[in-house]
Amino acid sequence: MNLSFKPYSRQLKLPIKMSRGIIEYRQGIIIRLESDKLAFGEAVILDYFGTESLSRAIEVLNSLPSSVTLETLKQIPEDCFATRLALESALIVGDVKREMRVSKLLPAGSEAIAELKIGLAKGYQTFKWKIGSY
Repeated sequence: MNLSFKPYSRQLKLPIKMSRGIIEYRQGIIIRLESDKLAFGEAVILDYFGTESLSRAIEVLNSLPSSVTLETLKQIPEDCFATRLALESALIVGDVKREMRVSKLLPAGSEAIAELKIGLAKGYQTFKWKIGSY
């Protein structure tokens, strides 16, 4: 499968309060694998979880062959957990469905109930509730 990737860095519309602090930006890399099917993976770079830096992940991806297989995973260093997981996900999951669901992130505490109702009214079917900030 042919490998391509694109780094991203986005400021969040609303910062997320977590047990380890407030997250105002999200950065990572979208990995795309293409042959007769199309697959994606995402390397989410979270410094406070001890994952590799964005520059290290890009360096590793640039060192890989343009055509990847499960054997390619052996070329990813052990300290590059997010990069390995993203590539592994894309290789194993396979075809991307045209209709993908997005989860709505709920805030911690009682504010979650109001946001849940809003999300349901907008058609969300899955929710993620951040409880670690308490």
